[in-house]
Amino acid sequence: MEEQNNQLHKNHLRPFAWVLILVVIAFAAGYIVWARANQSWPYDNEIIGVPTNSPTADWETYSNTTYGFEIKYPGTWSVVDDLANGANIADPKNINQNRISVFVYQNDPENSMRDVNQITSMESVKFHGLDAKQFGGESGITGKSSTFLVAKSNLDYYVLISPADMYDQVFSTFKFTEKLGATADWKTYTNSKYGFELIFPDAWKGYKVIDHDTQIIFELPSSEKIPGSDSNLWELLYLNSYTKAQWGKESASEGEHPAFVAENTNYVFAYSLPNDVIPQDLRPAHSLVKQILSTLKFIK
Repeated sequence: MEEQNNQLHKNHLRPFAWVLILVVIAFAAGYIVWARANQSWPYDNEIIGVPTNSPTADWETYSNTTYGFEIKYPGTWSVVDDLANGANIADPKNINQNRISVFVYQNDPENSMRDVNQITSMESVKFHGLDAKQFGGESGITGKSSTFLVAKSNLDYYVLISPADMYDQVFSTFKFTEKLGATADWKTYTNSKYGFELIFPDAWKGYKVIDHDTQIIFELPSSEKIPGSDSNLWELLYLNSYTKAQWGKESASEGEHPAFVAENTNYVFAYSLPNDVIPQDLRPAHSLVKQILSTLKFIK
């Protein structure tokens, strides 16, 4: 009798269990449909990082602290060109067709795709939540390659990998080494005399400051030396301070004069740029001057 009661109890539970399973499946399916319709589904075309058991785990790592990224490359390859805005990494046995080029540019599509003669495919993807594009291409120099472009902090990160069949393996190791939106201590320049702050982007890491009382000069190191000099520190920005009376005379004078930035009760601040030709590796940083000046904030 007891066995018969247990069997009846089990038979009573089975329909309820099936109803519960169907409800869960329907809910999951409904969420997927809703998420895709509202562009909230996080798994489409998402590039995933390298797993811990990956064959790339023992590869060498190229790191760029100026722009905050790193990528791995085969141990038999080496860094051929190491510049401030990136590097060429290649197999010494075939430096043209076995290579990784990883560089950072500012609104410079001609440079970004300079190693690709013909684009054979293009796909929009997501990389850690950022909009990105993946290209297939061909060139007489690099052969078949895959190129990746992602924008971060107003800069374009460009990665070319040849041969193309190495793309997934190599690119899975590419990552940003600084969290998006993070503000490191070096990024904030504080001037206690005039009471203001400026926030510098990744591209300005390593900048130097020369304070000439009424003029502040911001410099960056380059892979190129200044012509006729042993120094590789290039002046990229001049920030000038004026009393109200001085600025009145300056702005009323004929000819070119520094451009207005901001003013407080006592001073007016204006900037000017150098007339020299800027080295290629400093052009992305130089193009961010107005962005930097827009962050000027008075602190007293």
